[in-house]
Amino acid sequence: MAVVTYSPLGAGFLTGKHKAGVAKGSRFEVIPGHQPIYFNDDGWRRLARLEEVAARRGRSMPELAFAWVLHQPGITSVLVGGRTPAHLDQAFDGLLIDSPDILRELDA
Repeated sequence: MAVVTYSPLGAGFLTGKHKAGVAKGSRFEVIPGHQPIYFNDDGWRRLARLEEVAARRGRSMPELAFAWVLHQPGITSVLVGGRTPAHLDQAFDGLLIDSPDILRELDA
């Protein structure tokens, strides 16, 4: 049996682009019903942790988000909905992160 996940960046939330509010033209603007899933105290706390680890480790937030998802037990694959080649590059870069220390930091 395989487990394929989707939305590893939380519709862009884990990129940090919504820190100042819902980005124009984003999925959260088009489908505002999904906002409460991410735009809450727990979501902001997790985003801050991701940003902190990314800055300390010299990695991008999307890279670390992809890496974390790919290293969860039972996860076989991740669906990536990139709009540009650079978005796909971030996903591939996440595949290269295999540091137990970084993954533990993200779990903390």
